[in-house]
Amino acid sequence: MRGSGESLNQANELPGIDMGILNQPESATTAYASGETGGAVAPSDSTVLDFNALYVGVVGDIVVTVGGVDLTFVAVPAGTILPVRGTKVKATGTTASSIVWLNW
Repeated sequence: MRGSGESLNQANELPGIDMGILNQPESATTAYASGETGGAVAPSDSTVLDFNALYVGVVGDIVVTVGGVDLTFVAVPAGTILPVRGTKVKATGTTASSIVWLNW
């Protein structure tokens, strides 16, 4: 319940959420995650990478190793940035192409 003089955001604060972010004007151009390094991905069942996200240039499935487990993202649209931290982009099962890894 809100006290007098307390904004709705102050009354409904969530743990770990910076409520100031939610109060930004719509025209704000702040980026909260941005790739600092990156490179082309040649899918491989053995090459170990370390990435925070993947950009997908051409639609298809992507098999990514996350925490030692292979996950399949099905029919990922072209132009998608997958915010997934992983260690491999597997050749087996990956049909998407023009993939770029990103780190921040």
